[in-house]
Amino acid sequence: MDNAAVSLINALALVDRKNQYFIFVNDGPDKDCLELSDNFIVISKKASYVSFEQFHLPRLVARYGVELLHCTGIRHRSVAQCL
Repeated sequence: MDNAAVSLINALALVDRKNQYFIFVNDGPDKDCLELSDNFIVISKKASYVSFEQFHLPRLVARYGVELLHCTGIRHRSVAQCL
């Protein structure tokens, strides 16, 4: 996760305690650099970068009923159909 994303998420956690947020991360050090309030839930999945991005992320988004998705690091054209 890049510095801009970490800063944005941490700042949002300071000002918004009403809405619920899901932070999807590939298992690794990304989840340890966030300072979140209770309305933020970090969901991690161990997978290769491409597998996480193309296969797991669309399914996680559907499972959690995400209404808006902001991705900061997608580098590949999606081959998985959004559910």
